[in-house]
Amino acid sequence: AGAGSDPADGAATLKLSAESASGAEMARYVGHLSGRAPLQRAYLVNHTVDETDTAYPYRFTVELAWRE
Repeated sequence: AGAGSDPADGAATLKLSAESASGAEMARYVGHLSGRAPLQRAYLVNHTVDETDTAYPYRFTVELAWRE
C-alpha cells in the first residue's frame, strides 16, 4: 500500500490491495469504504482475475482519500 497527498484538492491518499471471491464482493467492499467517515472517496484503481485461484480470484487496488 502507498500513501501520499493530492495537491489538487488537499486530500491525503492511500492505495490498498485486496482480494475477494467475486466481482460483486469487490464492488461491495469499495462501496462500503466510500460511505465511511472520514473518507472523502474510495475508488477502484485496477483489478485482475486469477482463474487458477478458486478461493479469492479477484485482486484489486482501491485508492482512498481523506482531508487531514
